[in-house]
Amino acid sequence: MGINDLYILMRKTIDPGENLDSSVKRGLMEEFGAEAEIIDYLGSIKSHFKDKDIEIEKTTVYFVCKLISQDLSKRSNEDIEGKSNVEWQTANFLIPKMKKQSKKYDRTDIDESEILERFEKQLSRLT
Repeated sequence: MGINDLYILMRKTIDPGENLDSSVKRGLMEEFGAEAEIIDYLGSIKSHFKDKDIEIEKTTVYFVCKLISQDLSKRSNEDIEGKSNVEWQTANFLIPKMKKQSKKYDRTDIDESEILERFEKQLSRLT
């Protein structure tokens, strides 16, 4: 699976002793070179996939964040995400792409369209 043909949202594994807020802020900096304020909780997705013949079940939680600043030079080069292209796209652009890539690679962890659909519903209620 090539890095240039995937669209994913920011996600980070929580380090031991770290809280969710710190993990989100660390992930935003490492992956996007961004600082942001957490605005709201969107929900979670449970996914299943194989990694080196090991079955993995993962629950990922998602938050709405308000961008404060971004400096791509502050991204971490230690993670593959830190070396990827950063694109800001609309939910309507990403939803069909995520559904398609999930089917193509047979991995539920790369289909985050459900969270984007929740975001769109939440946004429409606020406007």
